[in-house]
Amino acid sequence: MAELPWLDNWICTAITHNVVELDVDLARDSFSSEPFELPRSLYMCKTLVVSKLKLPSVITFAPHSDCFPSLKFLHVNVACPDAADSMGKRFTCCPVLEDLTIEAEPDGGSVLNVNISAPQLKRLRMNVFLCIIGEYYDYKTFINANTPNLEKFSFDGNVLAVFSSKNAKSLKIAKNNFEGLHAGSDAAELLHRHFAGIGNVEYLGVSAPIFGFLIDQYLSFVKDPRIVYRYCLPNLKRLVLLFQSCCSWQSLINFLNASPNLESLTFNKHIKCLKQHDKDELVHEWTPPESVPICLSSHLKTV
Repeated sequence: MAELPWLDNWICTAITHNVVELDVDLARDSFSSEPFELPRSLYMCKTLVVSKLKLPSVITFAPHSDCFPSLKFLHVNVACPDAADSMGKRFTCCPVLEDLTIEAEPDGGSVLNVNISAPQLKRLRMNVFLCIIGEYYDYKTFINANTPNLEKFSFDGNVLAVFSSKNAKSLKIAKNNFEGLHAGSDAAELLHRHFAGIGNVEYLGVSAPIFGFLIDQYLSFVKDPRIVYRYCLPNLKRLVLLFQSCCSWQSLINFLNASPNLESLTFNKHIKCLKQHDKDELVHEWTPPESVPICLSSHLKTV
């Protein structure tokens, strides 16, 4: 493990002066490939409330179980996270953390695992944009959260994310922007797991270019009365959809069927997509449903 005395001294000096807000921005090109660890005093600082850390992959960010006693706002940007490490233990010891932002820029591999254990966490944002597109269409991000007080979750990236939590009853708002997403063969199953993890939300925003048959496969469970009440979105009151492809249009009905208590619906169709096809190719245009979704006749007030 390499040593960087100047970095340790700089951080320790700030801590000895009872720092409340600490911003550490370390360019990836400034270091050798040999890994090194941030000073332990950073994790033990009792006055630190706000911190923003921009770290290269060679830095080990490994808090211990008794650290960050006062930290409430944390923003971490990690360039090229190691798939073997996968940030699995980096956010499992933040007793009073309320706001967490994680930005990752993977450049290969296949999976990014993020484990988060923060009993007071209220807001979680994740941005994951794969640096190399092409052979890594199957890249996945798994977010395992132990956050009983989480109220808002948002994901922004060009990879598929799966959010799972055993105690997400407080989650009210979820925003998902899968920009430019390319998904592999198991995308439908993973989307199933993701939506199941955020199934209690009252506000849901979704934007993705792959809605078509993938979302149809996921939301087709609403056609089976035996499991509709297990997997639908029973508390959803406001739904915002951005359709980025022509084949996504039919998914609207499945979302409506999955949201029996929906009160407000906002949807946008990607007009540019229509211009890229001949009329005969638009096989995914709107087809009237066989039955009226429950929310249309009972709760929906605004479109």
